[in-house]
Amino acid sequence: MLSGLAAMELKVWVDGIQRVVCGVSEQTTCQEVVIALAQAIGQTGRFVLVQRLREKERQLLPQECPVGAQATCGQFASDVQFVLRRTGPSLAGRPSSDSCPPPERCPIRASLPPKPRPALDREPCKALTFSLGCSGQAPGPLPPEPLAPVVPVLGCCTDLQGLERRVRRNAVELGQEAFWEQELRREQAREREAQARLQALSAATAEHAARLQALDAQARALEAELHLAAEAPRPSSPTAS
Repeated sequence: MLSGLAAMELKVWVDGIQRVVCGVSEQTTCQEVVIALAQAIGQTGRFVLVQRLREKERQLLPQECPVGAQATCGQFASDVQFVLRRTGPSLAGRPSSDSCPPPERCPIRASLPPKPRPALDREPCKALTFSLGCSGQAPGPLPPEPLAPVVPVLGCCTDLQGLERRVRRNAVELGQEAFWEQELRREQAREREAQARLQALSAATAEHAARLQALDAQARALEAELHLAAEAPRPSSPTAS
């Protein structure tokens, strides 16, 4: 795993020993890492670089970048391990690299060879193994290697699940917002209707008050007339002599 962007080191398990490859960048390919490790341990043969995440493994292509492959694991990038596996005949006395014991206190370091960078636009190599034998000997035909199952990118799956949960939560919130908007429109309609009724009642009350005032004035006028009629002197009746 990468120890940091500034150090640019890649830790690889080789025969049960953790080794550190220095000078690794985002453009460093698996083939360059394998060549550097093979030169450091002094072995020849065919090797592959395997990316291990928990209990799943994926065999990297020669032109694939280990740094980029580790970055695609998202939040699980710190759990990624790289294992250098020899696909040729096993060496006697060498422990298998399938089981990775705890790292040594002083890991062995290897540096990438100072060779020119291959062109990025060339066609990628189809083989899944790297031949690191002597340069003077022509490599023979290689038996077909079984393809390792592709490990799903757990970080991307987790991000997609989070987005799906957020979309469902937003849909629920939008449904609730539409419901409360409809309730608000109903309340506003009921309020307008109540205001119209109140205005009608106010107009009827004013009309009845005016009628009561008119009737009160008529009653007072009649009372005054009756009072005047009661106080007026009556004419005397004639008497016979």
